[in-house]
Amino acid sequence: MYLLRLVLHDWSNKYATLILRALIPALKQGAKVLINDRIVPGHHEVPYLVEREARFVDLYFIHESEMRVHRMSTASRCGILLLHNLPKSTS
Repeated sequence: MYLLRLVLHDWSNKYATLILRALIPALKQGAKVLINDRIVPGHHEVPYLVEREARFVDLYFIHESEMRVHRMSTASRCGILLLHNLPKSTS
């Protein structure tokens, strides 16, 4: 099972197709690809409040992604290694 979670929404159809086609050589017989992503509806395709919420969440993800990149680049310039969710030592 291959899981693509929150990957394809950032790419145009052209590049999303290329991403999916790139998986083909690695797929074994009977393998499944599960896509878990958010689809933002087109203008006036759904009720106003549904569209507004979808666009808000999309902008939130974009902002969080940009902030994560900024934090990582700032940390690397300062010589800091950010380590998150490291397993606790068993010794």
